Amino acid sequence: LNTMKVSKDKTDLVKKILTAQKGIYNNSGNNTDFFVGIPFCPTRCRYCSFISTDIRATKALIPEYVDALQKEIKSSVHLIKNLRSIYIGGGTPVALSTLDLQKILKAIPNNGVEFTVEAGRPDCIDKDKLQLLSDYGVTRICVNPQTFNDKTLQRIGRYHTVDDVIEKFYLAKDNFNFDINMDLIAGLDDETVEDFYFSIDKAVSLSPQNITVHTLCLKKGSALKTEESRLSGNGVEKMVDYAHKVLSDNGYNPYYMYRQKYMAGNLENTGYAKVGKECVYNIDIMEEISDNVACGANSVSKALFSGGERIERYACPKDIRTYINKLPIIIEEKNKLFGKK
Repeated sequence: LNTMKVSKDKTDLVKKILTAQKGIYNNSGNNTDFFVGIPFCPTRCRYCSFISTDIRATKALIPEYVDALQKEIKSSVHLIKNLRSIYIGGGTPVALSTLDLQKILKAIPNNGVEFTVEAGRPDCIDKDKLQLLSDYGVTRICVNPQTFNDKTLQRIGRYHTVDDVIEKFYLAKDNFNFDINMDLIAGLDDETVEDFYFSIDKAVSLSPQNITVHTLCLKKGSALKTEESRLSGNGVEKMVDYAHKVLSDNGYNPYYMYRQKYMAGNLENTGYAKVGKECVYNIDIMEEISDNVACGANSVSKALFSGGERIERYACPKDIRTYINKLPIIIEEKNKLFGKK
């Protein structure tokens, strides 16, 4: 405490996370998580630094991307050891058509493990896509409001409403057996402490299995980064502290945490879950205790050596066209990485 200048509240948070990870944390060195990246979104949020592109501008690339992604997935199956979890991220995977999404799901190996899809944006979610995810063994989805304030949604470039979020949440909750995560961001444009309190209270009232609380971050590649040189921490610590208290009081336990540079208030991102609903993939990735075989533009595969004492990575190209054109080299390089083991 005195040496590292860490507050008691933060050390207590870490202790709670370690407790929540018991029975899930496994660093045996023989496990693999499988990631698939789909870099298309209906619009681009101001704070977003991912390579996800506005699907209206890149629609012509989708058939080639889906074809290349299928090939990479099929060529990567033999790299999997003991499969722990599958995660399809983005972008917004459900921004694709049902047919294109099905082509990708068909190629993914699944032995009944935890299977997450970032459904994310309510303006891309419908019953047919949720049914498709269920049919292919998806167990966990993200329906992410980021805020329950309509004015903020407009400011950050998410052209849907709070009512849309709630409608799609209940569509998934009432008709399918998914575990559902909701993301919220503390420190969004012009939001007051009271605005964020309202969002936390609303998320808790909906009672998803997971709620992830992010702190706004200035990330290279985001529109926000080009407009702001630094973020104000005013009120953000109160937001994060309120989230921790309310979530803890309502049966959610912190189970993973990470920090990044240039975060408002120099704070952290924390995942909360109801007991038994912790996300295996999030724990494995944040704790770096499992190989990660990753497919798709901007995906990063990770191989652990000597029980995690050494980690080597291979990053796919960020640009979609470059990824498609370099696919044979990507497959070869990934085989080399995991062939060292």
